[in-house]
Amino acid sequence: MQEIGLKVLKERGGDLNDTRLGFHWPPFNTISHLHLHVISPQSEMSFFQRFLFRPNSFYFATVIIINICND
Repeated sequence: MQEIGLKVLKERGGDLNDTRLGFHWPPFNTISHLHLHVISPQSEMSFFQRFLFRPNSFYFATVIIINICND
């Protein structure tokens, strides 16, 4: 999912160096299927968005943490 998300972001002219990728941990997900959040540019996120997609919080995990947990 990460590879595809970054590919689409690059194709659409997004900044790969200003990107946040991650998933909401259950039970804090509101959509019942697995999906990856690709947020760019993360530097322009609002206060609420920074809270909602806070890296490695108990409700949002970045792709890096997911990869570590699977190793």
